[in-house]
Amino acid sequence: MQGIGAVVAMQAAEHDQRYAISGIAAHPCKKRKDGAATFRYGKRRTERWRRVGQPPRVSRLMNRTPALVEVARRAEKSGDLSAAFRAWQELCLETKRADHFCQLGRVSTKLGRWAEAERSFLGALAIEPNFVIAMLMLGSLFIARTDGDQLLDTRKALLWLDRALAIEPSAMALSLKGAAYHRLGERDSAKEAYRRATELDGSYEEAFFNLGLIAGDEGDDAEAERLLRRAIELDPRFFEAHGRLGILLRKLGRDTEAEAQFRRCVEINPADYFSKWYLSGVPGDPPLG
Repeated sequence: MQGIGAVVAMQAAEHDQRYAISGIAAHPCKKRKDGAATFRYGKRRTERWRRVGQPPRVSRLMNRTPALVEVARRAEKSGDLSAAFRAWQELCLETKRADHFCQLGRVSTKLGRWAEAERSFLGALAIEPNFVIAMLMLGSLFIARTDGDQLLDTRKALLWLDRALAIEPSAMALSLKGAAYHRLGERDSAKEAYRRATELDGSYEEAFFNLGLIAGDEGDDAEAERLLRRAIELDPRFFEAHGRLGILLRKLGRDTEAEAQFRRCVEINPADYFSKWYLSGVPGDPPLG
């Protein structure tokens, strides 16, 4: 399942390929009236730099940026989010790249630094006003954050997601919109958003999974099973889908099938508490506290 973080990484790679001029990361500085980006480093200046050498600051930036990106990624992979935050923050100050601001915002969200995350995503949009990923991440942020009025924040999420959809319709935006509606208790609107996501991208497993949860809540067990199995078919390592399918099958008295789903869940994620509980044979549902 491809999360927003993976999409940002893809955007970063695309940015490097698209905007690199003779090895120099060009920085979008403004938009022309026709919407095209203009850059600080024009062709003539680049040709001159080839002959006489690059200005000291640009040369240093070229040398430091890949190293700092590697530092940030390794820190996050090792679980040192604070170090990753500092590395992305330094990159933002030096490169002024929208995708780097999104990475800073993503790590800030993981750290629960909600205000910093919001500033980072808005910073990305200040650089590239139509950067859809930043809008999606703002939508996701306002769904997840816990430091304000959750109702108001969820409405803000919907505004950002609608802006993203107006520029570039995507299953991810529609799935996030479904999550926002679900948080508001608007089940029919959530179902419609998830349904549209599956129509736009028939391989978007998260939308099938969420539709399966709603079908289960509505008592349509057959439809819930079909949708959860579809999510697993699309992503066999989607352990949450295996777990929810196991719970559904257990409810239907199909214990052998349920146990197989819980075992698969633990194979994928050995730390999964709920599947381990169900496999322990203890009657009832696992305690949540």
